[in-house]
Amino acid sequence: MQPLRRSLLVAALVFGMVLPTVVTYGYFIVLAPDKDAQNPLQQVAFGTGKAIQFLLPLLAVFVIERHWPRLERPRFEGILLGAGFGLLVTAALFGLYYGWLAESPVLGNAPDRVREKIDQFRLHTPVRYFLFAAVYVVGHSLFEEYYFRWFLFGRLRTLLPFTPAAVLSALAFMAHHVIVLYVYLPNYFFDAVVPFALCIAVGGFFWAWLYERTGTLYAVWVGHGIVDAAIFALGWVLLQRGVG
Repeated sequence: MQPLRRSLLVAALVFGMVLPTVVTYGYFIVLAPDKDAQNPLQQVAFGTGKAIQFLLPLLAVFVIERHWPRLERPRFEGILLGAGFGLLVTAALFGLYYGWLAESPVLGNAPDRVREKIDQFRLHTPVRYFLFAAVYVVGHSLFEEYYFRWFLFGRLRTLLPFTPAAVLSALAFMAHHVIVLYVYLPNYFFDAVVPFALCIAVGGFFWAWLYERTGTLYAVWVGHGIVDAAIFALGWVLLQRGVG
């Protein structure tokens, strides 16, 4: 790779690794209104940030590699492995919740925090909640795999061996989740936020490995979607707990 293109790629990757955390901090904390109020700028920041994230890989590939990305045909290598990992994470998530967290003070304020976010994003009816969940599970999981595995990990892989490329992409994937976890578990940073964030990094590393092994996003997309579905299901459980 030519030095100029290499420098541009490194700059794009550094920017790309930091961008999701900055965007999440902006719309999830800085522009978040108090309690159940609404701030239109929050939705604007959310949409604008996601649009920049979507466009960055396309522009970077076009400018640096001189071609537009092409959609690949569906391939099913690793689908069972991806789905199995997603189901394993789901079992661990609900086992941890019902085995410990449900009766632990760690989640004492979480139902109220979940309801605040639901109201801020105008998802306060079951129909809106589950429609948003469906879009997130199907669409946003694919978007994150496109961004973190295809773009960040895939382009890091052209510069680095597998392990450092996977670690860096996994840490970038983890970083913005730290902010989300902190909002729901503000008093348990080292007790809960850090351990859960490290689990997310492990998931990101696994999905990078699976993408490396299969060469397709379909397997990691399935696994990621299953995990996101489990998170929304747990969010619904917390909402009902808050109502009770």
